[in-house]
Amino acid sequence: ILTGIYQYLRRIDRPQRWADASRSFYFQRVKEGIRAMKAEAENPRSWRPQVLAFSADPKRRARLLRFGSWLEGESGLTAAIQIVVGEGAVKRRERHATELSLRSEIDALGLDVHARAVLAPDAMEALPTIVQAFGLGPLRANTVLFGWPEESNEHHLAGYALAVREIHRVGVNVVSMLSDERRWATLENLPRNERFIDVWWQDDDSSRLALLSAYLFTRTREWSRARIRLLTSLPADADVPAEQDALRTMLDAARISAEVVCLPNPTIGEIGKTSALASFVMIPAALRQGSFVGPFDLDTSTLLGSLPTTAVFIAGTTVDLTAGP
Repeated sequence: ILTGIYQYLRRIDRPQRWADASRSFYFQRVKEGIRAMKAEAENPRSWRPQVLAFSADPKRRARLLRFGSWLEGESGLTAAIQIVVGEGAVKRRERHATELSLRSEIDALGLDVHARAVLAPDAMEALPTIVQAFGLGPLRANTVLFGWPEESNEHHLAGYALAVREIHRVGVNVVSMLSDERRWATLENLPRNERFIDVWWQDDDSSRLALLSAYLFTRTREWSRARIRLLTSLPADADVPAEQDALRTMLDAARISAEVVCLPNPTIGEIGKTSALASFVMIPAALRQGSFVGPFDLDTSTLLGSLPTTAVFIAGTTVDLTAGP
C-alpha cells in the first residue's frame, strides 16, 4: 500500500506552493554543525583549508580553482571571489550579473566551489576586509589563493606585493600559483602514476604549509599515486646523514611519506635543474622590503622562471605538523 501511495505521489504534479523541506533541513544541520564546532577546542590536527581564490581572468581562474580543489585535499572549502570595482545602480547590476556568470563558469568546470562577486570602490582597500569578513563563526578564511603575476614589470609586482602584505598582516596564509597554458598542458598530460611533487624546505612555517599542502594533494583522486620529495639546502660541511635522519623523524611524526634529498647550497640554476621534471613544485617565500624572497634567500621571481607549475607559500600563522591529538 505504501509503495502504491509513493508511486502515485511521484507521478502527480505537486502544487507550486508546496515548498521542498530539504533546504530548511540542511540549514538546520549547518546551524547545528557550526554550534558544535564552536564548542570544540581548536587543534592543529583539525586544521582544514578554507580558501578564498581571487581572479578576474576566466582562463587563469579555471587553473587556479582546479589547484584550489587539490589544495583542499577533499576536506576543505573553496570560494571564488571576483571584485567589481565601482559604485551605483549600474555597478550593482553588474555585480549581480558577474556572480551569475561566475557560478555558471564553476558549474561547467564541475568543481565544488562557491561563487561570490563583491562590489567595492577600490579593490586593494576592500581585499583585507573581504578576507576578514568572509565566513561565519569558526568557518572563516584561512588561506587566500592568487595567480602569480604574469607581467614581470616592477610596478605590477609592487602592487601584487602590497596585496599579499595586507593579507599576511591579518594572519591569513597566502598561496600564489604560477602556471601558464604551456606549463598546465604539460601537467595535465602526465599520467597519474608518474606524478611527483617537489617541496623545497627551509624549516619555517611557510615550508610546513607547503609540505602539508603536498600531502593534501595526495588525498585527491588526481594525485593519489603521486610521490613527494622533500628537498633542502645544507652547508658543504654539514653531516648529511644526520640531517636526513632528522627530516625523516619529522616526517614520521607528521605521518607524511616523502623522500628526503639534501643539496649543498643549491643555486637558482641547480634548483631549476633538480625540479625540472617535477609535476608540481611548492616553495616557501617571504616578503622583505616589498620584494619576494624564496627558499635559501633566493629571488622568487627569477627562480620561478626556471620551474614547472609552481605554488609559492607564505604562512600567515604558525603551522604545527607534529601536534598531538
